[in-house]
This record gives sequence, C-alpha cells and structure tokens, in this order.
Amino acid sequence: MMQLGDKVRFLRDVGGGVVTEICDDGSVVVKDDSGFEIPCLVQDLVVVTQHGDELLSTRKIRRGLEASPTPRTKKTKKTLETKSPNHKITKSSSTVVEVDLHSEKLGLSAVMSPHDQKKRQLEEFRRTMNRYRNRRGTKLIFIHGKGEGILREAIRNELSHKYKSCTFCDASFATYGMGGATEVVVG
Repeated sequence: MMQLGDKVRFLRDVGGGVVTEICDDGSVVVKDDSGFEIPCLVQDLVVVTQHGDELLSTRKIRRGLEASPTPRTKKTKKTLETKSPNHKITKSSSTVVEVDLHSEKLGLSAVMSPHDQKKRQLEEFRRTMNRYRNRRGTKLIFIHGKGEGILREAIRNELSHKYKSCTFCDASFATYGMGGATEVVVG
C-alpha cells in the first residue's frame, strides 16, 4: 500500500522522491530531491526500500492506493513548480501545464546556432508531450514567443503528424500575446 512518506522512483523519468499527497483521482504528489512537488500517476511510480530495491510492482501499488483509508483531494487552485524550472503546473479540476520554450528559460547558450537552439527547444517539447501523453484532458501551454514563427510552425507540424489524438490552438491572446503560445489538450 502506498502511503504518505514512501520513497518512490519514476518509471518514465530519471529520479524519484517522497510521496507528500495522495489524491482521489489515482494520482499522487511526489517531492523530489530538489524540493519540487511533482504530480504523478501511480502507474508511473515504483516504491523503493531503504536499500534502494524495488518494493512493489505498480499493480500492487495501484491496489494499495485504492484501499488507502484517507485519500485527499485539493480543490483549491494552486501552482506547483516541477523538476524542470521552465514548467509550471496549475492544479484545478483539469491540469494545466505551462512550458516556456524560450532559449533563456531553457538555459541555452547565446552562442549556440539558431538551428541547435530550435533542436533543443523541440526536444523539450517532445519530452513534455511524451511525459503527458497518457493523461487525457491535460492542457499543455507551450510558450514559444512570437518571433518569426519557425518554432511555432515546427510544434504545430509535429502535433499534426505525431500527436494526432491531441487538439491544439493558439493560447489566450490576453495572456500570451498574438501567436505567442500554443495550447494543446491531450486526447
């Protein structure tokens, strides 16, 4: 049974942390070694012992979570910082994840060629899409800026061809400016 304080490892990502919250929707919040709280699905975690060995399979974790006597759900809207400093997650009835793809937010060097910068920005886009691909209804906001529209078009091209189950449109003009961000709903 997964409990508050259990040490866990991420199955689809590097690292792990400690369970700080168990939610009714089958997810938990994990605080990683850097102090960031990361919302995760139970099936994306493995509980580990004090010696670092895997303790339970994800199937057993899921069963234990369903039997958990005191699951808690936060109904208030709050913003969480994630492992990546350019991701902001707003938890409410539906999850909204903001990913800032600006070069300076990703820590890219100003001496990198524009081609290399775009390549790294698209890698971050793909990494985020793959991380949330099984979380239907999750809203992802990719902030790419107005610029010349090269990154915007590359993102939309990938969404049209590789992520066909997702829907996308321009994000709020009032918040992100005209064409400054793309909103994706995971389907």
